[in-house]
Amino acid sequence: MIDFKEQNLEKDLIKAKKMYAPDKTTRYFYKNEIKIPKKSFVLLCGTPGSGKTTLARKICMQSSVIHIDIDCVFDKATKELYPNAEYLKEEEINFIAKKAHDKAYQNAEEALAKETTVIYDTLGIFPTDRAEVLSRLKDNYSSAILVILNCDMLKAVLRSINRGDTQNRTSLILLTYDYLQYQLQNPTKYFIGFDEVYIIDETKDVTIKEP
Repeated sequence: MIDFKEQNLEKDLIKAKKMYAPDKTTRYFYKNEIKIPKKSFVLLCGTPGSGKTTLARKICMQSSVIHIDIDCVFDKATKELYPNAEYLKEEEINFIAKKAHDKAYQNAEEALAKETTVIYDTLGIFPTDRAEVLSRLKDNYSSAILVILNCDMLKAVLRSINRGDTQNRTSLILLTYDYLQYQLQNPTKYFIGFDEVYIIDETKDVTIKEP
């Protein structure tokens, strides 16, 4: 019996393949040692509170990279577009999101043009989310790397609460966790389009190396 999560993911995967489905071989790694070649595009994938931003900062300390945090870009766009707003309508949030992502893509393109590695810090839960980023930035990078942070759901929720996230942000963990876990059961099917995919155990230390 197919549940709604599988149905939604199957539909999303079909869309993702239409958006971006390069004929390339992807290597998959279950280890906490990440090799990042120069001029790479590294997409961090995981639920809120999984440790993506912490990992991005660690990579920045060990290597010369540009960290693009979608949450920070979104917050900046919100302050610029609606500085005095106490409540935002859905269409306003969607407008901010579009502006934020356009700015993030621009920043990534400029960094990659200088042969700088880009760490793209976003949810990336659905195949179409990842395919859109790859499609927008294709031909700009030498290699595309996906790093998936697999974190215990309760730990992610507690971390989100402790750092003062909104209730909606914390609820997003519950909404996205199962979808990510389902894909991790069959990574070669769902995590496509990248040269390398690293599935990281968030509880262990991560080492960054250049090939």
